[in-house]
Amino acid sequence: MAMNAMNGKADVAAPEATLAIPRFEDGFVNMRELLRQLAESVVNEIMSAEADQL
Repeated sequence: MAMNAMNGKADVAAPEATLAIPRFEDGFVNMRELLRQLAESVVNEIMSAEADQL
């Protein structure tokens, strides 16, 4: 991860399929849904990797 010398922020490339952050109507992040989506992504990636090995 490279640091940008001008503003001290890390330059991070966005993943190909970024998840939209789920929010409630008032704008707060819906952490339960966010964690569910992240867990689903991880499980899908693991299953895909295992399928590729077979």
